[in-house]
Amino acid sequence: MKLFIKQSKHLSFSIIMVGNKICYLLGFLFFFNSCVKDVPNPAIKSIPNPSHKGVLILNEGSYANNNAEISFLDYETNAISNSIFNTANNKSLGDVAQDIILIQGKYYISINNSNKITVLDAVQFNEVKTISNISNPRYFLKINDSVLYVSSLYSNSIYVLNTNQNKVTNTIQLDFTNTEKMILWNGKVYATNWNVSCNYIYQINPISHLIEDKINIAGYAAHHIEVDKNGMLWILSGNKYQNINSFLTVINPVNKQMMKSFSFAKEQDPFRLLFNKTRDSLYFLQVNYQGQNTNNGLYKMSIENTVLPSQVFIPAQTNSYFWAIGIDTINQFLFLSDPKGFNQSSAVMKYNLQGDILQSYKAGIGVNTFLFP
Repeated sequence: MKLFIKQSKHLSFSIIMVGNKICYLLGFLFFFNSCVKDVPNPAIKSIPNPSHKGVLILNEGSYANNNAEISFLDYETNAISNSIFNTANNKSLGDVAQDIILIQGKYYISINNSNKITVLDAVQFNEVKTISNISNPRYFLKINDSVLYVSSLYSNSIYVLNTNQNKVTNTIQLDFTNTEKMILWNGKVYATNWNVSCNYIYQINPISHLIEDKINIAGYAAHHIEVDKNGMLWILSGNKYQNINSFLTVINPVNKQMMKSFSFAKEQDPFRLLFNKTRDSLYFLQVNYQGQNTNNGLYKMSIENTVLPSQVFIPAQTNSYFWAIGIDTINQFLFLSDPKGFNQSSAVMKYNLQGDILQSYKAGIGVNTFLFP
């Protein structure tokens, strides 16, 4: 039996049987352990200088190992600081850090498998509050300075979190479990439901916290959503490992009409939808967990395209894949992470917007989010 172990997009540990031998697993893990390149700016352990600009990096860690962490890439020193939470608090951040957001001088971090949200002072990174009554928190959406929406993995709820009180004040009940990415656009919230029975997104009133409409998409299991320069919603859906093909759907939120849709091949596994600064080009990742080069890397397409891109914009290396993407729209940098099998330091790569690599760094385990100034 040939096994390939990965950390899934649901952030649980998965085993995929793809053959009849076991040697591939050992060889793949050996590859990850033997090819981390040295970087010219070694990582350090320290609290970032609050006057310096840079990139805050969330490391989800490896599932069930309680080793999530925070890193910071300092633009002025070009050095990366790791283990920031442990340095500031002398304890572990938790198990599987999923998302991070800055509100009113505090970082809110969803710790998925620890069933909690950790609130940190944004200067010294001291823990000021733990919110533990939200089931498997996933993604945040800022409604205003005092209200956060929080999606959930195993619940069919979106939690309404008051950031002044740091307590849940309401819940929005969806039709299925596993709420995912959400956006706020023109006074409405649009939420995805990564469930193989769901073929729509939700329109929610962020004042009453009530569902106003359900908008059909192409395919099932929506998980990422963004908006382009014309106000059109772009929704990425699908779940390859439950035999649900992926689609990219474009919706006009005014008349709720489907403007166009793109169908991915059965073997493709796209995720992490992201737009550029002008919102006329979008990026997404594809992952090939078998270590092959096909359907593996960062893809870019114009909103005017009528077909999906056939060529990869930045290819992942053989026997590796990208896990996180971020664009610093102010400094015009693009960042990608290689999780290195979730058993050692991730590689963080900095590119210009033309796709040329500028530098690489070592961060924590399982880099999954970049937060920019």
